[in-house]
Amino acid sequence: MLAIQAVVFYFNLNGYEANLDFMALISQPSMAYMFVIGILVFLNYFGYFVKNGVTRRDYFIGSAIAAGGVAFSINIIGAITTVIIYMVGALLNSWEMDMIDPFLKTKQVISLSLILYGYYIAGWIVAAGFYGFSRWYKSASIAIAVLYAGIINLIWKGEMTIQNLYFRLDLPPMIAIILVIIMIVLGLTLIRKATKQMPVKID
Repeated sequence: MLAIQAVVFYFNLNGYEANLDFMALISQPSMAYMFVIGILVFLNYFGYFVKNGVTRRDYFIGSAIAAGGVAFSINIIGAITTVIIYMVGALLNSWEMDMIDPFLKTKQVISLSLILYGYYIAGWIVAAGFYGFSRWYKSASIAIAVLYAGIINLIWKGEMTIQNLYFRLDLPPMIAIILVIIMIVLGLTLIRKATKQMPVKID
């Protein structure tokens, strides 16, 4: 997926002229990917690891760390790919390498990684609701996850739409990053409390 989008980005000559960003291009599919694996990983591996002696606490810590690693890896690879694309463009099409600001790119990696992490947590919330709770909790988990992801979008993108309601928020980037970190902590706390006493399905 990443390679295909890199090729598309490179051959889209208007992309350079419009100052499009490759990392922004991969952000949407990456969010969907993190949300989906947030669901699948818990549903498929929670019971398996507990069955093999891993405590709920250790599974929670391991999953949280692994998700963070995946989120940051996606954006680090995206940043490296961006540099490679512009290096090729500089050699073949006389693109200017000063278009890449290391400080801004680092901040972008951090912010987008936190957003991806938030989407993983949203998927994790859905999975926890469907794994060990009643039908009411399953429906509630979907609503909570949608609201959770929506708030993250509101913080970072500055807008959120829920049915006919439209919310807009304009925050400085550093404040947005801090608020997303707070949302991540709240999401992880919610998941930990929900799964702490959750009955485990062991086949």
